[in-house]
Amino acid sequence: MKKLNYIMIAIILTVSFFISQRYNSVELYGIQSDYYYKDGFFYFITKQGDNIDLIKIDKNGNLIFRAQQPKYKDGFFYEYGDLIVNDRGQIYGVRYLYNASDYYIYEEEIVRYNESGKLDKIIVRDNYADSDEISPIKKIHSLFISNGNLQFAKLDANNEEISAYRVIEGEEDKLEFLNKYKLTTNMKIDEFVIMSDNDFIISTKRGELYKISEEEKPFRLYPKSDNDRNTICRNLEIIDNTLYFEDVFNKNYYRMDLDTLIIENIFTKDYSIVPEDNTTFEELVSFEMFDNHVFAGVYEKEGRNYIFIKEDLENSTYIEKVRISNSKYLYTYVLSCVILGISYGLIYGLIEFFSKLTNGKIPIVIKQILIFIPILIVSSYLLLVQMDKYFTFSKETDIKFQLYILAQEMANKIDAEAIDNITSPRDYMSTDYKKILDQVGDVNDNGFSEQAGIDYKNEYYYEIHGVDDGKVYTVISSEDLPCYYPIQYLYSEEQTQKLMLVAETKETGLSEWSDQFGDWIFAVAPIFDGTGEVVGLFELGMGKETFLDDLNAVYRRLAMTNGLFTSIMVLIFIGIVYFMLRPLMILKESASEIAVGNLDTTVDIRSRDEIEDLGKIFNQMTNYLRKSFNQLQELNEIYYKFVPFRFIELLGKRNILDVKLGDQVQQKMIVMSLQLRDFYKISNTLNTEENFSLINNIFNTYGSMITENNGVVERYEDAGILSLYQEDKEEAIDTAISIIRKMHLQNKKAEKDGEKILDIGIAIHEGDIMLGIIGQKERMSARAISEDVSVTMMLQKIGKKLGSNILVSANAMEGISSKYNYRYLGKVYLKELEREIGVYDFFDGDDIDIRKKKLETRKELEEGIRLFEQKNFYEARKCFIHVTKLNHLDDASKMYLFLSDKYSKEGIPDGWNSSLHFD
Repeated sequence: MKKLNYIMIAIILTVSFFISQRYNSVELYGIQSDYYYKDGFFYFITKQGDNIDLIKIDKNGNLIFRAQQPKYKDGFFYEYGDLIVNDRGQIYGVRYLYNASDYYIYEEEIVRYNESGKLDKIIVRDNYADSDEISPIKKIHSLFISNGNLQFAKLDANNEEISAYRVIEGEEDKLEFLNKYKLTTNMKIDEFVIMSDNDFIISTKRGELYKISEEEKPFRLYPKSDNDRNTICRNLEIIDNTLYFEDVFNKNYYRMDLDTLIIENIFTKDYSIVPEDNTTFEELVSFEMFDNHVFAGVYEKEGRNYIFIKEDLENSTYIEKVRISNSKYLYTYVLSCVILGISYGLIYGLIEFFSKLTNGKIPIVIKQILIFIPILIVSSYLLLVQMDKYFTFSKETDIKFQLYILAQEMANKIDAEAIDNITSPRDYMSTDYKKILDQVGDVNDNGFSEQAGIDYKNEYYYEIHGVDDGKVYTVISSEDLPCYYPIQYLYSEEQTQKLMLVAETKETGLSEWSDQFGDWIFAVAPIFDGTGEVVGLFELGMGKETFLDDLNAVYRRLAMTNGLFTSIMVLIFIGIVYFMLRPLMILKESASEIAVGNLDTTVDIRSRDEIEDLGKIFNQMTNYLRKSFNQLQELNEIYYKFVPFRFIELLGKRNILDVKLGDQVQQKMIVMSLQLRDFYKISNTLNTEENFSLINNIFNTYGSMITENNGVVERYEDAGILSLYQEDKEEAIDTAISIIRKMHLQNKKAEKDGEKILDIGIAIHEGDIMLGIIGQKERMSARAISEDVSVTMMLQKIGKKLGSNILVSANAMEGISSKYNYRYLGKVYLKELEREIGVYDFFDGDDIDIRKKKLETRKELEEGIRLFEQKNFYEARKCFIHVTKLNHLDDASKMYLFLSDKYSKEGIPDGWNSSLHFD
């Protein structure tokens, strides 16, 4: 077992290492526009597999936090937009909820994260599910902080009206409307930003830049001349009343003073943004201008993403990977070790616990289940995985083929001359542009799914690219991009090469790619002019989520069916194993019954095999054991007549065979002494047979009453019984009262029959008792040894002189309830033990006349005893005289009256302490 533990520790350490490596690995893949830079920290959202993380790093690449964000929600998936950070370090972001089947936005939210990246609050939520505003167009844009409040802009569903809002945060956030503007037909918005006066600066699909407000007509800011037709303005930012924007077509970056409208070219396409690795402005994947005019963004080199930060024109830094601090790495490693260690410890503990329950043995049924059921489950799971792979591959192959055919069909429909006539972003919504739109129509309503034989809804996207002088431009896009967009600035280098390859080879191509928005599959078909030259490309594709969502539904149904089938097979297997091994279980259960002493157990096995023969032999063995046990039981019953079983239990033994010489125990117990008074006078009048008959009659009658009330008879001595009570002293008192009442009933009958009248005295005391086995090896006896035993026996003798049938010591009075009738008789001095002890007369068992008189005189007797103990003998004497007059049979009162007279006349002796002395 130690060797196994060492192996498991090594496995835990190794697995924890890989977990910490995996968890603390942050790739820069998938970063586009979802980032923000503030006060030396870079915030961004990245997608790794099915995980989306909000990450904060410093400008040296050291990880500050990493907070996982939701990717999926009830058949929908999230896409994340703008990020912005306020002065308190709180992060605001936009997230869009897409339907995986049609790529339409059903919900938009502005959310706030705390300083640790945890979701703090949903500031704004717009749900379009039950409205006509469902579309693929993102409506919430342009987050920024103004005077400590969050502001944003929103487009309407038709991209025709733009509005500005301010969020006043509090216990209940308030959304305040600021401004809105309705756009003209030729000013379809591509991007926009809000100015400090709540006016807007927009870039249009035609590639122009305008300032718009309610008071003035739209004013074109860029380009300055109508002759400058090849411009596409994007990446708009306003910092300190300075507008920053990029001319994507010419790959220049400008800034414009919004007061003077003077434009300054900051970066050209060949400008070295990161001199350390010769990265130019043209190679940037995305970028933004942030507070304090910090220029930051992402670029790609050799298939890897890098973050750059340029705090001024001369200096720049770049981050090639996120660095995890040793403390975070160690924390993850230790946490993994702890979790895996606790898991192993729980499993190990359960195994040990089960092993102890089964005495280190595993039941054969469990063995069968542990061996075969995992094999069955794993086989079922592997089958399910293979089925999933097969269906996914088959569906992807089918869709690729259909995309291939449909892309070619659509390419053949498009007028090549119309594509060739589109040569500028200003041709957006031109006659040729609209002609192509009419030829394409709605790709999702052209019967594509019916042609393809696809039985679920598809949502296609398309791009129509123009080819001019070896360069490729996006002319028309289902995503409504600006017209005549250079693809090298729109796609990654790998995607651009795939499109260029189709233009060069003039053959339809199939491909896939992944980005932060998902996984995509597409076909690209060339568009030929009349001379056979490629003048354009038709790209048709779809997000894998579109069909994977349906496949996942199928997979879930298969998984449920497979799970149900596996569960049924498991249950059937368990039933078969149980049925086959049930006879063995019956034998085991019967053997267990015999092990606990149930020798009447028999088995009825009719399996018609060796197990049935084994059952018959088992019954023969049980019959023999039962006979042997009955003989042993008879012997034990005889033994227990000499040594009570309760006494053996008090010694902590299970049976008489465990008892040996010298066994002993000490504990606080209640001792009760019962004695037939004047036994020897009575005995002298009886012959031997009558003596033993009298004694056994007393023992049978009163001894059984003692044992019925949980008493243990320790010994029989003369005509008396010494018994012990372990816990409840009231059980001893109840027994004593019952015995005295029984005695009076027997005396009344004896008086009628002319038989002898018996007088029984009882004393009860509590103290530390030593119980043990004494004697020699050949002759042993169980005995209680204690001074308190002697005290009890002495009190029993004194009880007669005080006229008490039941005398209880003060030691036994603690906790006695008020349901009993008793009276205080003062203190008695035990000469042999040289100690005094208070005593009480319990008279509930006395004859009704005596009981009535004792009850009437109780207070006055106790008052007299109190005065007596205070040496006020004269007043005490009055009390005792009165008691004696009312009850002339009260021996206690008579004794105190005699002593009061004596001490009044003669005075008290030396050393007197108010206790009663008896010879």
